Amino acid sequence: MIKNALLKGAFLTLLTFLMIIPASAQTYTAAETKSVEKAEKLFAKKKYDKAISTLTSVQRSHIHDEALWKKRVYFEKIRYDEQFSKDIVGLLKKASKGGTVTVDFDKMKSTQYRGELVYACYAATLYADNQDLASLLMHDMMIEPTVDTTVSEDAKELVSKGDEEYTKENWAAAIRQYEKAYKMDSNYYNAAFSIAASYYKQEKWSEAIPWYRIAIRQQPEMLNPRYYLIECLKSEKKWQECYDACVEAIVAYPHVGYFKTLEECCDKLGKTMKRHWMERDDMPNMAWQKSQYMPSEEPWSFYRSAKEKIIDYCDEDGMITKSQSQTEAKYLEVYSWEYMLKKSDTEKGEFGFARKMQEAGNLDCFAMVSMFHISFWDQYKDFRDKNTERIRTYINTQLVKG
Repeated sequence: MIKNALLKGAFLTLLTFLMIIPASAQTYTAAETKSVEKAEKLFAKKKYDKAISTLTSVQRSHIHDEALWKKRVYFEKIRYDEQFSKDIVGLLKKASKGGTVTVDFDKMKSTQYRGELVYACYAATLYADNQDLASLLMHDMMIEPTVDTTVSEDAKELVSKGDEEYTKENWAAAIRQYEKAYKMDSNYYNAAFSIAASYYKQEKWSEAIPWYRIAIRQQPEMLNPRYYLIECLKSEKKWQECYDACVEAIVAYPHVGYFKTLEECCDKLGKTMKRHWMERDDMPNMAWQKSQYMPSEEPWSFYRSAKEKIIDYCDEDGMITKSQSQTEAKYLEVYSWEYMLKKSDTEKGEFGFARKMQEAGNLDCFAMVSMFHISFWDQYKDFRDKNTERIRTYINTQLVKG
């Protein structure tokens, strides 16, 4: 479930950010251009806090700027990674001096930075398209499962030996160790993935592909094996297989990068693809959200007010579980779209497509897949598990043409 303090903190920070955003400008002023350049120079000097605050000051006038969000997420990620490393080194130094080391993660600087990184990713995927890094990081921080918890110590030792060889780029030796570990436990995800990665590093795509497929079967919620399988298939120019792998990857997690690659596959196969995504200036409705903080303009004001009408019939994840006569929708997110389309006649953006999908009985697919956002992951996962074939059909017949 995604209801932890980090996501709630991100939500509240985002509201504060939105309250001071003026109307979005179309181009940078000379002063804003200088501020962006200044932020880049500060970042290069590792003055991360100042770099991010300088960049944020420009974003307040350019909330939908794709390039600024990409830069912001990257700055936040590097800051967090470096601070986390510093915090770990500090803890190890304390431990080396003997005695008991008490760790209060809430007071660690890296914990604060992680929360701010979550917010940046959350906002980037809400306001701007093509936010590959943000989408990947949200999956990593909020969804990625813990794996290999039952693997034997002997098998783990073999993978450790393989890792040593991998670091030295002794690929054949690394693969031998990983294969030994895999033979000891055929459910050992890291063994299978590491074999694939060793072949990938050598650009032996055909050898890597079956091992990435094994890793996907072992851990279907993991993102990396799907990503690298697709990269291998692209390198091999196996466009139909790549297309199929993209569809399955989107079903598992609608990462923006998968849609981009699917579009590339369609181009090679003589087809066209459009995701029908649009940025939104309104927060997704969330079941745990306490109140309606942000006023909205139409049609999003209807989207926002829909929650008031259905929330008493929802569980804490936004699934509509109690009997009622208002809708046949099963999810808060889908009902919010249903209510908005009913109350508004707008056709701007992708609202026209949304109406067509509603008429075709696919509004849930549009809301959950095309307009996917991490905030309603729990709803999407439930929808996916119950409607896998419908999602495939939606992608293959509504998003892809030709």
